[in-house]
Amino acid sequence: MKKPFMNAAAALLVIVIITGKVAVFAGENTAELTREGKGYKATKIHEFKAKVNGKIQLTKITGDVTITSWNNNSVKIIETLMINSYTKEEAQRVLEDYTLRIKTQDDLIIAEGPESYRGYVNVKYSVTVPMKFSAEVATSGGDLTADSLNGDIHLKTSGGDVNIADCAGNLEIGTSGGTMELKRIKGTLDASTSGGDIMCLECGDDIELKTSGGDLDLRKLKGNIYAKTSGGDIHVLEVEGKCVVKTSGGEIRMNRITAKGKAEAYTSGGDIEVSTIEGNVELQTSGGEISGISVNGNVIAKTSGGDITMDNAKGNIVIYTSGGDLKVTGAEGFVEASTSSGDVEVEIAKSCPKKDQHQTLKSSGGDLELTLPLDFQGTVHALIKISGEDMDDYMIISEFPIEITRNVKEGGSTKWYKSGEITAEAAINGGGNAITLETTNGNIYIKKR
Repeated sequence: MKKPFMNAAAALLVIVIITGKVAVFAGENTAELTREGKGYKATKIHEFKAKVNGKIQLTKITGDVTITSWNNNSVKIIETLMINSYTKEEAQRVLEDYTLRIKTQDDLIIAEGPESYRGYVNVKYSVTVPMKFSAEVATSGGDLTADSLNGDIHLKTSGGDVNIADCAGNLEIGTSGGTMELKRIKGTLDASTSGGDIMCLECGDDIELKTSGGDLDLRKLKGNIYAKTSGGDIHVLEVEGKCVVKTSGGEIRMNRITAKGKAEAYTSGGDIEVSTIEGNVELQTSGGEISGISVNGNVIAKTSGGDITMDNAKGNIVIYTSGGDLKVTGAEGFVEASTSSGDVEVEIAKSCPKKDQHQTLKSSGGDLELTLPLDFQGTVHALIKISGEDMDDYMIISEFPIEITRNVKEGGSTKWYKSGEITAEAAINGGGNAITLETTNGNIYIKKR
């Protein structure tokens, strides 16, 4: 008895209904080879009935993968092969070896690539699933794209870029050699690359991003954000939530942040700039400058090799540098500022009797300047230590009434060489907040605002 004839179109489309039993398929469909350029092109189509909330796995494959969703209760996989072969016969043999091995069990579809790959074959996979569906993809040499999926998504590539948009669920994404673009993702996001930039736009709720060799561009994010790069810059714009960013070799810029808890920025080799921050910030760099504008919260900032400037900070400020100047303007809380080899300049915007507004300014080799409101209440303890220089070159100057004492110690080989201490005490407007001003070989200025 002859077998029923199956035409070419029917051979391209294989439909399987998932019934809870395991079904294994290998090479059911055929594809016609067409000449294209210096090789041959073929397309294979696999389609399966599927329920929502199912899952698809693509493993042991090499090539680009694109996953999208539709309203149908089915899964479609389209393989597009480009075979660089001189003869159609050789291309046909390659095509037969490259059929996906597919099996289904309950709500799971597993598609495995061929046993071995040839360098002259390029394969692209286009996968369409129901909107509520999970996906797990591992490719050893291609780009990954996912769009409009609602489910758990695990994507990994060893050598390509990643583009994800309009997805929701738990996402875990990794590439060893490409860039990432992540847009409008809701849920948990864990993304890492060893050699490219990461751009993350309009995502939340828990976000963790890592790259070993690229920049981080983070915009309009919500939730808990942790982002780290070992060799690039970080730019953060419009973030609402807890935000921690780190880089070992670049600059950090943070703008329009609503920090729930604290916004933190750390770099080992660059500058840090922050502006328009609602909440507390902690900033640290080992080799650059730090600047902040309009921080409505407490500030902790430290650098080992640069200046620190803070303008219009409403909370308490603690800043330290080992090799630069410190400048604070428009402060409303207490200020603790210390430098080992620079000047310190602090301006208090207004007197706030209900706040702790103590001021501690210290330098080992520079001038101190403190500007206070006319009605500020404080108790001043000022000290200049003179060592190895002429004591007459240094002074304490105050626009508030103050009592100054000069303690001279003779020394050196000539009569003009003097060293010692200059001290000053004062109770401004009856006294109150502790004001401690200490420097070595520098002047102290207390001004009225």
